[in-house]
Amino acid sequence: MENQFSPLYYDVDLDNLSIVNESDIVNLPYPVQTYLRYTGIIGKKEIKTVELKQKGVFRQKIDSKWISMTAEQYINVDAMGFIWKAKTSIVRVLDQFVDGHGRLKIKLFGLFKIGDFQGAEADQGEALRFLTESIWFPSTLTKKYLEWTEVDSHTADVTLLCNTPNVTARFYFRKSGEVEKITAKRYMEDDGKFTLNDWVISNMEYKSFSGVLIPYKAHVSWEFNNLTFCYYKLEMTEVSFNGCH
Repeated sequence: MENQFSPLYYDVDLDNLSIVNESDIVNLPYPVQTYLRYTGIIGKKEIKTVELKQKGVFRQKIDSKWISMTAEQYINVDAMGFIWKAKTSIVRVLDQFVDGHGRLKIKLFGLFKIGDFQGAEADQGEALRFLTESIWFPSTLTKKYLEWTEVDSHTADVTLLCNTPNVTARFYFRKSGEVEKITAKRYMEDDGKFTLNDWVISNMEYKSFSGVLIPYKAHVSWEFNNLTFCYYKLEMTEVSFNGCH
């Protein structure tokens, strides 16, 4: 693993990984159990670290042009942390949740800082991102720091138990088991100001990585003023669990 990400991976024991089994999921809501069986994680080693690469298109405003983007992400499951580095032709982005704090930093040409957002709103937003992206490393859904509430046979709410308040999302499941949509209330930044808005992850398509079936395509959107603003369409191109490619 690269030295610049060593703080995220400190003290991770990858030599003694538990096997995920049915007893780990028996107390979870029915649709969550179904999803975990669908992914194929049952009978496999728990996931503690993730490295992934993405490509996609991004836009800042609802009337802006789409811009191509590539990204790489590093995740420590037990520490509830991630570092995401993305780039377009002119912008470099660092998005992270480390030691319980979020940060979004944007640089023009990788040199000139044009945005650096920290504080309670960033903490909530990045903690929420870790929570919702746990569907990519599904053994995480069994962790004790997640508190699940079954809504019905196809819907469940989940809260990340951390120092940041209001980190709750609703997961919607298809009958066949897949997560089809996730919704939450997340702080949206606009010209340096934050407002709490509806945040949606949808249009998921699935693919197997190392024998684990997870969403590798999705759309990420804001919903406000009766509008849906899709700002990121992503595709994961590489995924590595526990340092194995």
